[in-house]
Amino acid sequence: MIKELSVLSDLHLPHANLAKIRLKIEVEESELILFAGDVLDAFDEKLLQEFLQTFADLPQPKLLVLGNHDLWQDKPHTDALYEDYLQFPWQEYGFHLLDKEPIIFGNTAFCGNMGWYDYSLRLTHDFDWPVIACDELLRWETMNNDEIRNLLQTAATKSFKDLNESDFARKILLVQNNGRWESLHWYDRLYINWGKSDQEMTAYFLHRLEEQLQETRGLEQVVVLHHAPILPRLAAEGVLDAYLSAFNGSKRFWDLICQYDVKTVIHGHLHRKAVFTWKNVRVYSCYGLMDTIRI
Repeated sequence: MIKELSVLSDLHLPHANLAKIRLKIEVEESELILFAGDVLDAFDEKLLQEFLQTFADLPQPKLLVLGNHDLWQDKPHTDALYEDYLQFPWQEYGFHLLDKEPIIFGNTAFCGNMGWYDYSLRLTHDFDWPVIACDELLRWETMNNDEIRNLLQTAATKSFKDLNESDFARKILLVQNNGRWESLHWYDRLYINWGKSDQEMTAYFLHRLEEQLQETRGLEQVVVLHHAPILPRLAAEGVLDAYLSAFNGSKRFWDLICQYDVKTVIHGHLHRKAVFTWKNVRVYSCYGLMDTIRI
């Protein structure tokens, strides 16, 4: 039975020291190594090979879910790249991709995938920052200074608290903060293209997770996601934090987790380390290399 895990998330290679990480894992001597997504800062086949070869000869089972950054491309065909990941021979490097299928050790089943976001985790306090949210912003990267000034002078404004799903779907927003206009971006807008809405992708990954939970029902189930199913705090630390919270994950995954009486959830994406229990579920929000955790 697997009980001690080394959990890593959001390494964003090349922005991490793989040799140092490997050494720390060797010292910890855990029973299993788990990567909760965003190994890469953007898809790079050479970096992926370097990552796999760094850990390939470690004796522990190595589990992985993908993250949104693992799918980033300049000219994205995200569905095709995701399928390439599913078909990749992970087992040749001693890895198991949970996005493809669950894995069982004794009476413990690890189920999971990258998850996705549908804006349902956005912080909903009555923030009253003036914002501009319009289709014209989709040209932001090609707009010149005169066009930006004209937009600021002519576009209708609304309050941040009145933003709707269509506004978040653009993944770009102008907000007036402390008297200055700032542009806020969620860069999946440029580097991810599923050809479907975020709500549709959330439903897709939710369905895949439920299939795994059904398949392993009766076992002690550990759910591993990249995107969060629940937030470890209830207050935003500023306008950027409030905006980006829309892209943290989806409450629908939490509802599914509770439906199947899962007791342990591990995720990344938030770039925050946190451990808490909510409704009898132990939640590990991971960033970088966690200490060894017991399940």
